[in-house]
Amino acid sequence: MYNLKSLKPKLILIGASTGGPGHIQKILESLERDFDSTIIIAQHMGEAYLPSFVKNLDEKCLLDVYMVEHGVQMKPSSIYVCSGLCTLEKDFRFSKRKTQSHHFNPDINSLFESIVPVLDRFEVMSVVLTGIGDDGASGSLTLSNAGVRCLAESEQSAIVFGMPKRVIELCKDIEVKNINEIVEDVQNF
Repeated sequence: MYNLKSLKPKLILIGASTGGPGHIQKILESLERDFDSTIIIAQHMGEAYLPSFVKNLDEKCLLDVYMVEHGVQMKPSSIYVCSGLCTLEKDFRFSKRKTQSHHFNPDINSLFESIVPVLDRFEVMSVVLTGIGDDGASGSLTLSNAGVRCLAESEQSAIVFGMPKRVIELCKDIEVKNINEIVEDVQNF
């Protein structure tokens, strides 16, 4: 449970698509057991493959990695991987549902935008990594406009530069960094 009377807990949002699993693993493997931020990951992937992705990350990381389940309350110093339409509710419980109205599984924009109502209770950083398309762009813009620190992976290290490129085009305050710099920023957040 979060002690919201002390310093603001830290929350890191990561969105990725093509090329993302390796970059996500690199970030998570770099974290020590005493890492005190919660991480929520929206990695585009078929629902059948997400459980093995979560299992692999959990085996390689020092922190606990969970698949988001509907109604589960988010815990500090944990890592959550989304599927379907995954959002965070005001009571820090996850809402997860399947929907045909969203093209991506999971939908990065929906996750990012769901954080806005709880921004006053967390220190938040968002990261959009490698991927095709534009998912994460409008969500990053919403977060950036609300004062959140937003990062996008550079063309230098992105396997596919579509998603980060669109975020960079849309968000004037975006920080563009290569994957090694992103690893450092996550470690030091």
